[in-house]
Amino acid sequence: MKAVLILDMPSCCNNCPCFDGMEDRSDCKYLEKNIEDILIIDKDCPLKPLPPRREYADESKVYKAGWNDCLDAIVGGKQ
Repeated sequence: MKAVLILDMPSCCNNCPCFDGMEDRSDCKYLEKNIEDILIIDKDCPLKPLPPRREYADESKVYKAGWNDCLDAIVGGKQ
C-alpha cells in the first residue's frame, strides 16, 4: 500500500522536513544516510514534484481536463 503526503517541495535538503542537520552530520530521516550537499536535492530523494497542469493545445481536451482534475483532487484545489 502507498500513501501521498502533500507538502511544498523544498528547494534543497536543508529546507526539507525530513532533514536533521547537526553540527558534525547532516542526515535525511527518510533515506537514513548522510547528505553530502544540503544545498541541493539529493539524487536519492523520494520527494517528487507534481507534474504540471496541461493546457488545451489540441483536440484532446477531455484527456487534459481529466489530467488537470486529477491534479486538483490531489492538492485539494487548483495549483
